[in-house]
Amino acid sequence: MSEWGFTNDTEDSLRRLRNGWVIFMESPLAAYHLSTSCDLKQLGERIGSWHYGIALPPKSYLTPRLNSMILRLKAENTLDILEKKWWSTNASNCPETTSTTGFGMEQVGGMFILLACGFAAGVIILGIELVVYRVIMRRAANKVGDSSADPGFDDKETKATTTTAAHNFRVHENKSTVRTPTATTIVISTDESESLPPPSYEQSQS
Repeated sequence: MSEWGFTNDTEDSLRRLRNGWVIFMESPLAAYHLSTSCDLKQLGERIGSWHYGIALPPKSYLTPRLNSMILRLKAENTLDILEKKWWSTNASNCPETTSTTGFGMEQVGGMFILLACGFAAGVIILGIELVVYRVIMRRAANKVGDSSADPGFDDKETKATTTTAAHNFRVHENKSTVRTPTATTIVISTDESESLPPPSYEQSQS
């Protein structure tokens, strides 16, 4: 017997399946036999997906009619009803093999652990931010207190202001000092009969 090959028809495929072979089959046909035979099982998911088409001559009068009919069947939900009738319903009433039990703590425990870790990390980060904020505010308050409590701070400013004012006053005083110029007076005698010595000049300072 060969290890692989093609079957003659669907019945030959089903016979080989029951003898331990694995068959690659079209999805609609495989889904139908899976729903009617309890001893068959699908392995994995579908390998590919292809669509059926109807070939017509170019500009055939049947093309718009077929398109209109397919659209009407889809709009009336007829195609879905036929699919459920022939493929979705298990006509052979095979027993359910899947378990209906819910998720246990083993499946969902990791989610709660992740939430708890995130909450704990948030609380830790918030505490660090509060501590850093308090330290920064305390240092700022200490700097302000040290500046206001410095005894030589105001004295330095006062001395500098007084020195500047005294210097400005001296400059202003020097600029305001005006020297009075000297005046010359000519003195003569009104008695012409007497001989007098030449006139003299007397300088007086007012």
